[in-house]
Parts: sequence; C-alpha cells; structure tokens
Amino acid sequence: MDQRIFIKDWLELKPYDKQTITDIYYLRICNEVKRAIMSNKYSPVIEEYLNRKKIDMFSCFLTSYLEDLISDTGIFNAFANAHQRLYQKQIPFYDLDEYYEGEINHQDICFLIWYFLNTVQEEVFISPYNDFIVELAGAIMNTFDKAWENAPENEYLKSFYQIDENEEDYYVARRLIDNVLFKTYLFYPDTFLRLQKQEFKLIEYKMHDENILTFLNENRDNNLHDNYTRLLSLKGKEWVSELLGNNHLLSPGIFRSITKNNRILPV
Repeated sequence: MDQRIFIKDWLELKPYDKQTITDIYYLRICNEVKRAIMSNKYSPVIEEYLNRKKIDMFSCFLTSYLEDLISDTGIFNAFANAHQRLYQKQIPFYDLDEYYEGEINHQDICFLIWYFLNTVQEEVFISPYNDFIVELAGAIMNTFDKAWENAPENEYLKSFYQIDENEEDYYVARRLIDNVLFKTYLFYPDTFLRLQKQEFKLIEYKMHDENILTFLNENRDNNLHDNYTRLLSLKGKEWVSELLGNNHLLSPGIFRSITKNNRILPV
C-alpha cells in the first residue's frame, strides 16, 4: 500500500483547487515530514491519536507553517502578534528566551503539534510538555532547517489573504473572512473540520430536501459570523483584522464592524 501523501491532500488546506508551481515542492516536504513522524520512536503515540488520513493532514498542516513563513502570508504571525498583545509573549507554554520572529522556531512547532492533537480529537487532553511533542518537533525542525534557504514563496497563496485598502464591497470582505476561517492551515483542525462535520450531517438528514443548498449556505454563514475559534476565542472578522494589521486602512475599523446582514457599519 502506497503511504505517500498526494497533492489532493495538500490542496485540502488551500484556498484554491488547482496546484501551483510551488505546491509540488511543498508536497515533497510534506512527505519528508511524514517520514520524520513515522520513523520517530514516538510514532506509536501519534498513531494512538490519529488515523492514517489525519497523520497525512497533520504532516500537511505542519508543512503549511513553513510555507506560511516563507511566503509571508502572515497567518501564524497574526496569531503570534495577537497572543503577544494579550499575554506578552508570542506563543503559550514554552520558554522563548531563544525565539526569532519571522523565522521557523522549535517552540512554534511544539505548539502546533499540541494544538492539532488537542483539536482534532477530544477524548484525551495532551499536555504541551509531553516529551514526545518536544522530540517530534525537533525532528520536524531538522527537516524545515534543510529547506529554509531554498524553499520558494507561494505568491498565489498570499493573494487570497489580502484585500485592497479601498475595497467597500461587503461580499469581497466576507470572502476574505471565509478564506481565513475555512481555507487556512491554522484553522483547518478547528473551524474547517467543525464546518465539514456539520455539513455532512445536514446532507445526511436533508439530502432530499430541495432547499439543501440554502441550509448549507445559512450554516456556513452562521459559522463565519458567530463562531469563535479555539485559538484566543476570536471571531473570523477579528482574525482578518489581526492578519491585515493596524496599518491597513480597513483594519481594525471595517472588519471589526462588519455584520452578516450584507452591511459594513461605520465606526
């Protein structure tokens, strides 16, 4: 049986459907990450919590962190900046005496491993200080270190998380919130999987209802506007404000005042 990760798995964490020229490069890194996970002495611990499909997505999730930093899409940095403002450090739990903003960090990878494992499953709480997290992060860090200097930027990916400073169309703003909540690696184990589970249930119970598309659209809209992420308990519009930064003309005012009634309220 072929144990490789394929391009369709990698694209599941992307806001686009057709591969770009850089996706093949990062898919190779994905498979190297998976090999690092499965060859580690703690791989049985990972297999205890994740099935084969989730291990593949776990590998894609961690590799997307590398792509995010290389491409300057700002997804992880939005989280780190918000956490810094709220708690005076970039990420929780770990000692940050040796921490380099804008670069790959062992502490970031530890945190992302902890976050993914505790978000995709709820049966067991996994401590962030487990030895297997620290060692596994070290193995993945080695893989990323080798790729850091030559990894290509994905400019196409970055375009999905930007908006013109003069934009006034509600639906353009809404699409950006949708991209952030449901089409980024950081929220894949949280808001995306949550939405996917709800949609499967709706389809199962209302598949013969002629209004099924309306039900699906309303459910997505409710998730987009009303739900809070597990990270920092923020809504989608607040994450977009963090992503754009205070120097962007539409942040924080426009996105913090957007409503789901097809309006952008003045502030």
